[in-house]
Amino acid sequence: MRRIAIIIDSTCYLDEKFIKENNIEVVSLNVIIDGVSYKETDIDNKVVFDSLKENKKVSTAQVAPGLFVEAYNKLIDEGVEDILVFPISSGLSGTYQAACIAKKMVEGNIHIFDSKVAAYGVELIVLQVVELINQNKSNEEVIERAKLFTSNGHVLFTLTTLDHVVRGGRISKMSALIGNTLRIKPVIEMIDGKLEVTKKSRTNKRIIDNFIVEELYKESLKFKRMYLRIINLKQEDIALEIEHKILNKIPNIEVSHTNYIGPVFSYHLGDEGYGITWTAE
Repeated sequence: MRRIAIIIDSTCYLDEKFIKENNIEVVSLNVIIDGVSYKETDIDNKVVFDSLKENKKVSTAQVAPGLFVEAYNKLIDEGVEDILVFPISSGLSGTYQAACIAKKMVEGNIHIFDSKVAAYGVELIVLQVVELINQNKSNEEVIERAKLFTSNGHVLFTLTTLDHVVRGGRISKMSALIGNTLRIKPVIEMIDGKLEVTKKSRTNKRIIDNFIVEELYKESLKFKRMYLRIINLKQEDIALEIEHKILNKIPNIEVSHTNYIGPVFSYHLGDEGYGITWTAE
C-alpha cells in the first residue's frame, strides 16, 4: 500500500526518469494548433515554434477535470492514503480549479496546493516534497511542510526577447517594441500567482547583482533554510554565475538547476532567458 502520492500537471517539467522513479502521476494541459488539440505530453517545443513560424494559430488550454478524476481514482484504488496535487498557479490557468472540481467527484484524502508559481517554481516545491517522502516522514509532516513550501514560493525571470510574453498580454506591443529596440530586459515576477513585469534593466549584471543576489540575500535572513532552482534557456554561463554569487553570499541555501520548459510555457515565454525560483522554511 502506498501511503502518499503526488499528482502534477504537464507544466511541471521534471525529468521523466525522476517522475517514473517516484511514481508521480502527470495530467496534461493542451496545445491547440489550427484548431487541433494536442496533449502537451505528446508534442515537443519544435512543434510549437515551427507552427508559430508558419503563422499557424496556437493557443493553450487547461487540464479537463475528468483527467484529475481518473488520476484520483487510480491512486485511491491503489490504496493511497493521501494524494498531494501541485498544479500550475490558479492565477495563470484554470487547471487548479479543475483539480478542485474533480476532488468533489471522488472520495479520498486529496490535498490541492495553489503554490502561486508555475513550471520550474512548482518543480522546486515537488522536489522538496519528494525528498521528505523518501525520508519516510509522516504524511502529516509532509503535508504541513508542503504548505510551507507553497506559501513561500517565488519566481523571477527575464527574457531575451519580449515577443512571446506580449502574446500572453503581460506587456503591450509598444512596450515590447521599445524594449527589444533598446535592449531593455524586463524582470518578470509572479505576484499573487500572476506574471507581472516588476523591474527593467539594460544589463544582466544589474539583474543578477541587484534583483537576484541582493534580494535573495535579504529573504534568506528571514528563514532557517532556503531552496533555490535556477533556470537557463541558452544562458548556461549566466546560470553558473548566479549560482557562484549566491553560494558565496548565502550559506543556508540548496541549489538545483534546469534548462528546460515545455511546449505550453515555450509558447508563452520563448526559448531564451534565465531566472530563479525559491522557497524556504
